[in-house]
Amino acid sequence: MLYLLLFATGGVIGSFLNACIYRLPRRISMVFPPSACPRCKHRLGALDLVPVLSYLCLRGRCRYCHGAIPTRYLIVELLAGVWLPVSWWMTREVASFLWFSVNGLLLLLAGIIDKETGLIPNKVTYGGAAFGLAYYGLKQLDMLPPALLGGLVGFGTILFIRLIYPKSIGMGDAKLLGYIGIITGPGQALLVLFLAAVFGLISNIHLFVRRGKQALTTRVPFGPFIAVAGWIVFLWGDTLIFWWTNLFV
Repeated sequence: MLYLLLFATGGVIGSFLNACIYRLPRRISMVFPPSACPRCKHRLGALDLVPVLSYLCLRGRCRYCHGAIPTRYLIVELLAGVWLPVSWWMTREVASFLWFSVNGLLLLLAGIIDKETGLIPNKVTYGGAAFGLAYYGLKQLDMLPPALLGGLVGFGTILFIRLIYPKSIGMGDAKLLGYIGIITGPGQALLVLFLAAVFGLISNIHLFVRRGKQALTTRVPFGPFIAVAGWIVFLWGDTLIFWWTNLFV
């Protein structure tokens, strides 16, 4: 029952994240106006806002204009719904559960927004960085210096790349990796960047195979790869560092 409750709570949070994904880049208030269909602007009722179930029952279409609802809404609600039970299963302790769940959800939010808009709102990265520093300051004070160093390494590494190749990467990516560095540490921040580069390379190769030379002019946001890599390292960073050390050192 606890895991079902956590899944349902995660689904509700995922519904809120979907609202954030749509509203934050457009600088729309999270309070007003109420939720409405982006196509027909009809205000959504309670039955339209039940996480996961509403999408499935409506078969991915608006009840009023029958326009298609992006699959992203379902995916985000499912991922958030699964993430909360997984976080509790991994931690079994309230403070650690909040740490895992909040950071995982923020990485999901940042990655999806960047994928759809090419932007990463400062509210996400600054909020995540503030949460990470506050957690260490209240819970694990000895981890505060490594967290600050991790933030500087993450932000500074991408800033250095940007100074050499100004159009290669955005400042939003630098802030995102800085936030990830705070919650993972300096060494793991570099591992995140390495994995993100590998994921980006694989994606670009796949895009080139599909589109040919047209792919060379297609701009692919780097933030989603950083977010996915950050999620992986956040979960299994120590194990990955161990493998990395034994393979290459």
